[in-house]
Amino acid sequence: YGQSIGSYPTLYAATRHRFLGLVLHSPIAAGLQVITKVEGCCAPHKVFACLEPYPNAKQVRKVLDPVFILHGTADDTVDVGHGKRLYAQLSPAARYEPYWVHGATHEDVIEINEREYFERLAVFIAYCEARTQGREARPSNMSLSSSTQLRLDRASSAEDAGAGGANSMSSRNSGGAHESSPLRSPTREEARGARKWDLRPVGT
Repeated sequence: YGQSIGSYPTLYAATRHRFLGLVLHSPIAAGLQVITKVEGCCAPHKVFACLEPYPNAKQVRKVLDPVFILHGTADDTVDVGHGKRLYAQLSPAARYEPYWVHGATHEDVIEINEREYFERLAVFIAYCEARTQGREARPSNMSLSSSTQLRLDRASSAEDAGAGGANSMSSRNSGGAHESSPLRSPTREEARGARKWDLRPVGT
């Protein structure tokens, strides 16, 4: 899992080891392009391309494992074009449906809709596990396991019951910006059970 500039070491490791899958959260395609944000034939990121410190656009072509890219459409720190550029460079084997988070900036990709974020992440993990076990895996047809869906439903139900009418009033006052209730933190038992999803290198 690599976020923002952290996408570089994540991709660097993925070109040298095999993983179940990679998640790139608001990634950069090139470091110089983030700094200068200038286009044209004489733009610094083109003139000094050979000195690029974070050549993610080149690194991502070498990745063989599934890559899940998520990026906010209103990101003014690292434009969503970086995420789309990386997605376009992925090999067919590594390509997985991206998540372009409408209205999210560089800081609130998760917070803008926490439930959808965790659901999409869980489906991606299930997809990666299915591939390693030799089962047919199609992202569009994948669904959450019954246990995962049950935890999500219980979390939402518990919050709705605990907050009473407060959530409804809050949603009306905020203009309905957050349609889903935020998920609670996992219990220790659930955290221990989630360790099987640790995306460490395989076969090394």
